Amino acid sequence: MTDILGQPITEQIRRDRWGRYLVVPSYGQKPKGYTRATTVAKALDSQDGLMKWNGRMILLGLMQRPDLLALAGTIDESNSKELNKLCDQASEAGGSVTRRNLGTAVHSMLEQSLTDPEYQTPEQYRADIEAIHRAVKEAGGEFLTDMIERVVVLDELGIAGTFDGIIRIGGILYLFDLKTGSMFGGLSWAIQLSIYAHADALYLQGPDKDGSQDTRFPMPEVNQERAIIIHCEPGSGHAELHWLDIATGYEALQVAMKVREYRNVKPISPFEVPPETARRKDMIAPTTQTQVHMIDAAAKAQEVTEYVDESWRKLARERVGTMLSHDNARTDILREWPSDIAT
Repeated sequence: MTDILGQPITEQIRRDRWGRYLVVPSYGQKPKGYTRATTVAKALDSQDGLMKWNGRMILLGLMQRPDLLALAGTIDESNSKELNKLCDQASEAGGSVTRRNLGTAVHSMLEQSLTDPEYQTPEQYRADIEAIHRAVKEAGGEFLTDMIERVVVLDELGIAGTFDGIIRIGGILYLFDLKTGSMFGGLSWAIQLSIYAHADALYLQGPDKDGSQDTRFPMPEVNQERAIIIHCEPGSGHAELHWLDIATGYEALQVAMKVREYRNVKPISPFEVPPETARRKDMIAPTTQTQVHMIDAAAKAQEVTEYVDESWRKLARERVGTMLSHDNARTDILREWPSDIAT
């Protein structure tokens, strides 16, 4: 594969420990983690279809692997780590990994068929690749062979991802995404491809870890209203095209970013006495002194007039009654009581 300048591309995807693309921002500095487009795209996805599909894979796996079901009976139900491992094994036994690997393989076969003139598709999947090429040709389209599996960055939102490719139809460039499984997840696909369509640049990581040899190239002016989904299930020998509304996807992207922001909010905090209650307690707090600073108390009462209610009055009367019960308290209070404050 070559870049838009005709130079050979050696893709070396560097990622941080969270699997994010390591990208040198447009303003320079050292590489930082850019969130994967697929991660952002799933923010609004209910995952309902995927979860049900995985549940079916687990069930099929347990039917084929009774040993896993037996092992599940030996694990305490509170041991989620071990139970999760068994679920993963059962899902794999049911065919989830096989199907995912087949999808990855078909992607790779299509890429090689577009970029390597000498490539021969394996016989078992040749009909699939031919069907994809035929569907695009019948739609009046052609693949841009130098725009297959390219990394792009959207700096403003700190997102990066790899699009499958670009197709030209009637002089207009459309992003396409190859899907090899069930056709659910349309909104997440629309968000994902809208990110690619609004990308600031194509991004090529160089060999140096510090990003000093990373390169940016202009992003082709692809259509930002629609993209194309190519659907081909491995082994079917059939492919069909679908329009994808990425204008709506871009609107949803803004919501998805807000949702991700709210997921970092921590609305729970340690319980504390409400401020108004705390101030009331300060005003009538117990004291061992018979001389009470009534002027201070009166001033505070004026500051918090809005908090005075029947419960406050009750507490105040009880406190005054307690003070008057001490020896000489009545005499002391009368002596110290300010003349300008009513008794």
